[in-house]
Amino acid sequence: MKKLSKIRLVQYFLYDTLDIDIGMSCGIFGANGSGKSSLLDAVQTVMLGGNEGSGDAGVAFNAQADESNHNSRSIRAYCLGQYGHAAEARLRDSADTYITLIWEDSQTQEHLSTGIHIHAEAAQARAVVQGRYIFPGELTLADHLDHSGDKPRPKAWHAFRQMLAQRAPGVESAELVHENAKRFVEALLFQLRGSGGVPNATAWRQAFRFGLRMKFDKSVDDIVRRQVLEARPTNIHKFRELLNTFQEMAALVREVQTKLAAARDIEGDFARARRYQQQAVTLHALAEDAARQQAEAAHRAAVAAAEDAAAAYHTAETHRNTIIAERQTAEDAANRSAAARDNHASHGDRALLQNTLAATRSRLQQDSTRLARDLGAIAKALDIRAPGSLLASDASTVAQQTLRTLINDKQWEAENVTAAVQQALSAALCQYNELLNAMNQAGNALTAAQKTLDAAKDAEARAALGKAPLTDNVLNLQRELADDGIDALPVCDLVRIDNTDWQPVIEAYLGAANIQALLVGAADERRAFQIARKSRAYNSKIVRASKYTSQRDSPPPGSVAELIRGDNAAAVHYLRAKLGDYRRAASEDECFAHRYAMTTDGMLLADGEIVRKKTVHPADYKIGPVTADTRAAAAAQVRAQTQAVATCQHHYDQLKALHNQLAPFAGDSADKITDIHDRCAQIAADREDETRQSARLQALDTAEYRQLTAAAEAAAARLKTLYEQQATAAQAVGAAETVWQQKRTETEQAAEAAAAQQEKAAAARAHSDYDADTAAAEEQRRPHIPLPERHDDYARRSRSARDNSQQKATRALEKLATFSLHYRETPPADGRDDWHITHAWLQSRIRDLEDTQLHQYQEQMTRALNAAKTTFRNDVAVALHEKIEWMRHTLNRLNEALRLAPLFTNNERYQFRAQERPETAALLKFIKDIARYGPDEDLFGDAGATPPVFDELMNEKTATGMGAAQNALDDYREFYHYDIEILREDRASGETRRVEWLSKRIDAGSGGERRSPLYVIAGAALASACRLTRGDNSGQRLLVIDEAFIKMDPGNIVATMRYFEELGLQILMASTGDALGILTAFLDRYYDILRDAETNGIVLDGHDVSAATRAQFRADLPEFHPELLAAEISRQAGEGSAS
Repeated sequence: MKKLSKIRLVQYFLYDTLDIDIGMSCGIFGANGSGKSSLLDAVQTVMLGGNEGSGDAGVAFNAQADESNHNSRSIRAYCLGQYGHAAEARLRDSADTYITLIWEDSQTQEHLSTGIHIHAEAAQARAVVQGRYIFPGELTLADHLDHSGDKPRPKAWHAFRQMLAQRAPGVESAELVHENAKRFVEALLFQLRGSGGVPNATAWRQAFRFGLRMKFDKSVDDIVRRQVLEARPTNIHKFRELLNTFQEMAALVREVQTKLAAARDIEGDFARARRYQQQAVTLHALAEDAARQQAEAAHRAAVAAAEDAAAAYHTAETHRNTIIAERQTAEDAANRSAAARDNHASHGDRALLQNTLAATRSRLQQDSTRLARDLGAIAKALDIRAPGSLLASDASTVAQQTLRTLINDKQWEAENVTAAVQQALSAALCQYNELLNAMNQAGNALTAAQKTLDAAKDAEARAALGKAPLTDNVLNLQRELADDGIDALPVCDLVRIDNTDWQPVIEAYLGAANIQALLVGAADERRAFQIARKSRAYNSKIVRASKYTSQRDSPPPGSVAELIRGDNAAAVHYLRAKLGDYRRAASEDECFAHRYAMTTDGMLLADGEIVRKKTVHPADYKIGPVTADTRAAAAAQVRAQTQAVATCQHHYDQLKALHNQLAPFAGDSADKITDIHDRCAQIAADREDETRQSARLQALDTAEYRQLTAAAEAAAARLKTLYEQQATAAQAVGAAETVWQQKRTETEQAAEAAAAQQEKAAAARAHSDYDADTAAAEEQRRPHIPLPERHDDYARRSRSARDNSQQKATRALEKLATFSLHYRETPPADGRDDWHITHAWLQSRIRDLEDTQLHQYQEQMTRALNAAKTTFRNDVAVALHEKIEWMRHTLNRLNEALRLAPLFTNNERYQFRAQERPETAALLKFIKDIARYGPDEDLFGDAGATPPVFDELMNEKTATGMGAAQNALDDYREFYHYDIEILREDRASGETRRVEWLSKRIDAGSGGERRSPLYVIAGAALASACRLTRGDNSGQRLLVIDEAFIKMDPGNIVATMRYFEELGLQILMASTGDALGILTAFLDRYYDILRDAETNGIVLDGHDVSAATRAQFRADLPEFHPELLAAEISRQAGEGSAS
């Protein structure tokens, strides 16, 4: 056996150097975070060639933690001794790391050293693997170190490489040092091979990493297939050549078939286009014939309509002449009546007086309406009140009621109206003054709210920059200075307090005025003085930079002032001066040891005085960056104050609008009252004129004049009616004449249309695609349908058929263009204008493809298929059968080890099972029969004809349900479905029965029930990958397990370790040590690992376990001594019967 015997580390993790022995079964036990997994990671770094890439070939550092905790360990972190998440939490800034594994051949006691050298820098993102080495002999820890200096240090890589070459002169350099990780792993496996041969590197890597990961991240079938069983590709070169020939011919056949299918598809479109065209032509002819019949009927109707129009014209003309005669007679009578009325004496004066009276009444109506509108406006103005004022004054109410009474009565007596208006205007003036006061108050509130909002915005802007808000008086003074061009900076923005524990008491002592003091340059000090003198920003300080910029001594160590730091010397010196000689004190004794002392909780001792200061809460800090809560509070204050400004603005706008409405009635009332008094007087005068003029008009109205007027009006009305009748009659004559002329024109047009339609119908029936039988059937199908409906139906269907024909032809031509380009065909050029020519050409090409090319290719494909089948029977099937038998032997070997191991929990055993897949069962039987009877046997042992699934595989298809990445001819494993059978054994009878399959249990079982099978698979995978056989004790067989036996009971642990022993595996595990009492029965060496959290030092305490000690621990385990369990059962049974 080639066993890992030692691990030697230089500058790895928290070890400067480490040299430990490894036993056949070795454990590293310690608490979480102690670094136990780091040693396993060192082993896998070498075993996997330092490949840190993703995928199955890369390392899986701290693999158990990696799955759930997003572990960030890396080769670089191990080299630099990273012990925390912070970038600075590392042991070294530069590392030359060596990891060397020493292997010992148990038969020859020869040693082999395999390792890796890695260089890492804190300034570089990734570590660099400088070399991987395989040395025939043992490299000591001293071989990795340079002892030329004061203390040993890692040997430079070039020196180490030179040493290897010197100590192994007969070994080629390429065999000693490997640059490529993949080739290194292959060389390592070659040097550590056993009698079973060199392990397949991919299979070994998968098995090795599975032991580290231990997770059902894939199905049981896939895990057993890929992890336990080695991929053994079938050498089917000759068969593949024949198969390729077959597939090439099959591809040609498929290509011709595909071409034929495409051509037939196009031809189908052309055929459908032809059928649609015939249908369109026939239906068009029927539509034209229906249109002919309609045109002839329309001509007959037009002739009749023209005759009726002529008769209507003559009738209208006769009626018009009769009306003209009556109108002339009535016109003479109306002239006589009008002359008699106009000659009467009263006629002239009455007309003039009527006009005067109408003008007076119009003016009176306008003046009264305007006065009522003006009084109404005053009354409405009295309704205006400030928002929040619910009741009007008594004076306003009385004045408003009086005005409305006057408006309703419309008497407009001047004295009453002017008195009421004077009273209303006085009330309006009082309301105006109240509203003006309210508006001024609202304006003041708006100004104050806007100032508060500006301050809040300044605070928010400072918070966004990480600065604490300033008080209003400081902000106002800073703005005033800025308006004059003076850049004044708050001291709190320019300094910091190095120790945040002291900040609460320092800010409390200094006070807001000193902390927020505004620092101005020397050139601006006098102007700042003048501005501050005029400012109303009281209690705001200005710091003169000229007094604090000179070089000063640093505060003594231990002073409070020492904690004030910053880039602005004047600001730092200012606050340090304020803090004076105060010393930092951690206790009462320290306080009294100084004249001036200060504690973090606010106690001040100053020259005989003791004061307790209330410390500042962190949320109220002015110095240093603000917190997220402060920024959020500043933003909330801006939002709240913005809403307050909007509310004030809305209130002010309301008051201003009401003020503008009431202003016209709140000025000097004398002119308004005089104007209203004058209008009342004018209305009174107009009313007197109306009475007088009405009386005069009444006196002129005599009985004789009224009779003459009535007669004249009746005659005029009769004449008007006759004029209207004459106009109507004239219009009727004109309309009748127009209709008659139109009907004559329509008759001529109908005759021409009928003749033209007759020609069109005849031409449509003469078309070459016209189908008389279809036309006859259509006419017989719908003989009683009215002509218009029949025509529209024929025309619509004809258009639809023509569109369909064009669509099918266009589609066919488009397909043909793609077809021609793809298959390099050349359709006739004149077919572009007439698709019928192209259709005929395509039909000819289809016949040629069917009769010539397809037939030839199919014959060649059949010959190739038969040759491939023969080769398969003679060569491939035999090779596949050998691999299947190897698979069965491997599973039997693993199952034998499981049978020899103790029972797992609940008296369970595990057995690997391979079940034939139904979809390839026929092909598998065919392969077995060939192996059994021989490929040429044709008697009773005939292997039989090839099954259908073989043909599917030949055609590069995967049978339904196989779900394989490749077909079974390439990978023997694809013939089977894999699972682990769970059996339960009756201790009394010794009988076993199946409980279930592991694939069904993994989703529902307990932690231990899910973990045990993982160990079974891990052991099986490694044994298979290392090609171990029973009784063979050669080669390496190292299984590395992280977080070993977590959540597993003692019975499962014992069964698993016995199983590993049966397989002959070397075990290197890391765990918390909870199961150390059980594992001691199997270990020959283990280490306790401790890590000091303060110094980050690691202590490894090694323990050898002798064979006697293991036997002693095994003596108490029923798995090794079943009689112990029987004795205990008997004892308990005896106690039960005695009681």
